[in-house]
Amino acid sequence: MTGYRSRDMNMEHNYDTGKRERSEEVIWVGRSDTEDKGAAESKPQESRPQESGPQKLQERQGRFRQFGVAGILYALFYAFCLYRNTAGITYPFFVAGTFWFYCFCMKKSEVPLKSGAVFYIVTAVLLGISSCLSGDEKILFFNRLGVLLLAIGFLLHQYYEDAAWGFTYYLGALGRVLGGVICELFTPYRDFLAYQKLEKNQQQKKKAQYILTGLAAAVPLLFLAVLLLSGADRMFAYLFTEELLDWLAEIEWAKQLLELAWMLFLGGGLGYGLIVRMNRRTLPIRERKDGQWEPLTAITAVSLLAVVYILFCGVQVVGLFGGQVSLPEGYSYAEYAREGFFQLLFVCMLNLALVLFCLSHFGTSRALQGILTVISLCTYMMIASSAFRMILYIRCYYLSFLRILVLWALALLAVLMTGVLLRIYQPEFRLFYFSMITVSIFYLVLSFAKPDYLIARCNLSGVMKEGQESSFFEQDTEPDVRYLYWLSSDAAPVLYEYEMMQETPVRNYYWDEQAEVIENMGIRSFNLSRYRAGRYAQEIKR
Repeated sequence: MTGYRSRDMNMEHNYDTGKRERSEEVIWVGRSDTEDKGAAESKPQESRPQESGPQKLQERQGRFRQFGVAGILYALFYAFCLYRNTAGITYPFFVAGTFWFYCFCMKKSEVPLKSGAVFYIVTAVLLGISSCLSGDEKILFFNRLGVLLLAIGFLLHQYYEDAAWGFTYYLGALGRVLGGVICELFTPYRDFLAYQKLEKNQQQKKKAQYILTGLAAAVPLLFLAVLLLSGADRMFAYLFTEELLDWLAEIEWAKQLLELAWMLFLGGGLGYGLIVRMNRRTLPIRERKDGQWEPLTAITAVSLLAVVYILFCGVQVVGLFGGQVSLPEGYSYAEYAREGFFQLLFVCMLNLALVLFCLSHFGTSRALQGILTVISLCTYMMIASSAFRMILYIRCYYLSFLRILVLWALALLAVLMTGVLLRIYQPEFRLFYFSMITVSIFYLVLSFAKPDYLIARCNLSGVMKEGQESSFFEQDTEPDVRYLYWLSSDAAPVLYEYEMMQETPVRNYYWDEQAEVIENMGIRSFNLSRYRAGRYAQEIKR
């Protein structure tokens, strides 16, 4: 009896121990990375036991009970705001509604709103407002990309302790989440089927599989039969191929239905699927480690590079800025500037990455800090040289979107290098957050500045001053007016003023396009820039 009792007690102890371990594992899954970090490190996700079919079914049913209604409403809201409309008045409401949906789901998951989360929300909403004020497709594309990255950054900030993350790890986390969203596109629909318990009815499932298999086999056979019979009889070909195809081509509602179904599918995946992905917390824990490599290696490598940079900066001061170096005959400063600009831009970006790499992987050393400071200061000189070269080029060939983007990138690099200098002497300086805030502010300025408007205003500044000479652009060059008429509706106010100075419109196709846009504009698709351009087009056509 004693032996049996001892064995029963051991079995009960083992059962309680296993139960406690399983409960600890479940608690770890639901916690943030700061809670029970040691347990998380000792129990990596890859070592968890695989869930059985009934457990997966219950998990999916639970997820759908928790987020299902909100996910369906968000998919409908997503389709309503963005269906054939990515720059209308509904876009800022879509952005605000997306973050409200994420906050609602986080509240149901007991994930509190952290400090700093408001920055992501406000920046994304400002980008949404910028989208309904601009008609430039390039800016609209970058706005959509920025909203997506800010939304993912917001969720990463909420679900993980990202204070110790560096540039490399953060970029990897963004890539993992983006890839995970693609994998989760079908999650809402699998969870819905699980909620309806359709998986349990194996007989209906098999029947559906048989029907789908038969349809898949019938499609190629049907296509081949119609093709052969159409070749055999002209009347059959006319009735069942030509007339049918013409009829299908005229059915606009079929295209609209497919597009609407795609928007609902995408909205469900980006809403419900992304929240499910974040609640799983699949990213590995990132430990903050100081540089472990010997700094003497870095000192040897970057010191030689610093010497070359100092010599190059000396040439720039004497030759480019001072004008003491004579150029070959027939070789203008504009050509000289254009020739080396992109190489310098690449070197500046390379220097930024090099300094960050040394700070992350090598130990602290005063000598290394001094050499990295020299490289950073030389980078400033290279940025100034690149900007000066681009300005020389613009004076001869006027503004374009790419040239504005380049000057913007150089100004951004200069501010980022300031943060790098602070990071060299203050290891605790949060360079990543400084960089994220800097990039966001710089892009907001670019987005609201409307580059196409600036291009038209600057390029036509000399022409619209009634013969007065321009003080910036070269006097022997004229702006390419035809290029300006390929700009977006943001340039319409300037082009309208230019048109009023002409006896007849220079390019009717630009105004025809703007007038057509405003005729097809509805309440959802109202865009201030396109509406104003359409009104100018209507006045010119009178």
